[in-house]
Amino acid sequence: MNFKKREEEEEISSSSQTEIWLLYREKCYKDSEIVEFLDKAWEVLLDTGYAGIFGAYRGVHCCEDKHEVCVTFQKQLSTNNQIMMVAFDSKMDWRVDFAYKELVEKEIENIAQRKT
Repeated sequence: MNFKKREEEEEISSSSQTEIWLLYREKCYKDSEIVEFLDKAWEVLLDTGYAGIFGAYRGVHCCEDKHEVCVTFQKQLSTNNQIMMVAFDSKMDWRVDFAYKELVEKEIENIAQRKT
């Protein structure tokens, strides 16, 4: 019983590595939820054909006014509109967008808060 609990704790602590390779993340989500969002976003990228231009994940945040969770990622091989996102609503339906002005401002704000 203790061994199983220790395995679970190790699994949780290893998933906290997500914070290292994300520029920012919404603190209201557990590490396991962040990983789940990233996995789902990757599936969307594969299904839509965007995987070929996918660079690296940037962050995960919540758009409360739209009731969405947004996973942002960096595009490769592009100099303009470098940030795209996969947004999931409460039903986990998704859409892929180029980043909008408010998203870029939120990224800047989140990254600045993380540095303090």
